[in-house]
Formats: sequence, C-alpha cells, structure tokens
Amino acid sequence: MENSIDGFNPSKDDLPDRVDFIYTGGNSKILESKIVGEPEYKGSDIHVTPWPSDHRAVVSRFEVIPVIAPTKDLVPASARVVEKGKPEISLASNTVRSGDEITISWRNAPGNRYDYVRITPVGTKKLAWGEAIRLYTRGELNGSVKYNPENVKDNWLDWYKAEEGHWPLTPGEYDVKLMLDDGFTELAATKLKVVP
Repeated sequence: MENSIDGFNPSKDDLPDRVDFIYTGGNSKILESKIVGEPEYKGSDIHVTPWPSDHRAVVSRFEVIPVIAPTKDLVPASARVVEKGKPEISLASNTVRSGDEITISWRNAPGNRYDYVRITPVGTKKLAWGEAIRLYTRGELNGSVKYNPENVKDNWLDWYKAEEGHWPLTPGEYDVKLMLDDGFTELAATKLKVVP
C-alpha cells in the first residue's frame, strides 16, 4: 500500500485491502461497527477467548428501510452449475521437461472468484502450503493459465504473494486439480509427468 507506515496496514489515504468487510447499499444507515478479536489485540472492541481464527471479525448494526429485491434475470448458482456440465481440467501436454512452460485449461468451472488450479507432487499430504502451487481461475468458467518462470509465484491476489512457488518443477509425477472456491473440494483432476 502506497502510504502504509508498515507496508501492510493501510493509512487513511489508502484504499483498504482486507478480507473482512461488511457492505451496505441502498437506503440504510450504519449505526455502529465493532472489531471482534483476541483480548491481546488493542484494536479489538469485543474480546473472545480463545480467539478461534487467524482473522478478526467485523460486526455492524444498521438501520435499514426494506425494499423488494429485483429478481429479473437472476439465475441461482446451483442452476448455472447443472446447466454447464461436469467440470474438466486438461494439460496441453501431460509430459513436460523440467523447465518447460505448462499450459493448464479448464471447462465448466463453477465460476467462483476463488476457484483455483492446484499442482502438487503425487501423494503429498500438504494440501495448502509448502509443496502446493495455486493458480486462480479468476472466476472464468472456461479458461487456461500458464505456469512458467514469470508466474512462478503463481497468480495469487495482490494482497498475498506466495513464497512457496517452485520453478522449475523437479522431475516426478504431479496431480493437477481444479479446486472449488479457495477450499479443498476437488472438481476435476489430471496427471502431469515432469522428466529431466
């Protein structure tokens, strides 16, 4: 953040870039907002012990004048997934040399903002960090991403750049999976073999 004092927390001149937000729109008025967190954190307004998360929470109270929500042209997400067909993932080549660019394509993804492609050595138990490479689909239902030296830190959002990017991939066998919305639900999978 350009005006940050510590390189992480935004100043009053920065656009806050955080994961915990409460949005409001229309005819409403915010009455109060509080930060919920551990007692050790001086910025917490409401304390919970033990604090069960790596994120603090935001609680707000509003005065709202209800309106009828528009429903024209709305399609439930569940209907969208059923109509598209089964998710698929594929590679331009299932065997590559160590150091070669890898092109990964997917079809029929749910289109969630945080759906991602995960590359891990076959048999790994480290699903999130360490050996995992994560490449976000950016909400595209059908698309592709290239894993190469320029993308070695993968395409995490700007607020987080992974430090565990691996380039080049060492020879061996890898699982390449399309994953659901920043979680550990596998939607589709294929295998990659990296040779010397």
